[in-house]
Amino acid sequence: MAAQCEHMGAGAKGFTELALDFHQRADGIALAAEKQDTQAVLQATAHTLQACTTCHARYRQDVVDAQTWTGRTGTPFAH
Repeated sequence: MAAQCEHMGAGAKGFTELALDFHQRADGIALAAEKQDTQAVLQATAHTLQACTTCHARYRQDVVDAQTWTGRTGTPFAH
């Protein structure tokens, strides 16, 4: 998962760290669900959604062609 987050965040400073934090928070939902703890699931979900809104407020996705992607990130576009 870290490699995918790093790839997606290659052109946006700070994105990778937020993405990894999101995944750690989302793991908390699964752990609470495994324990069948409804209140903990709701709390973990709220905590995860906070990460979503923070990231979406900070970053907007530009749809670009392969050449622009390579220029911005320094890496070839992967399909």
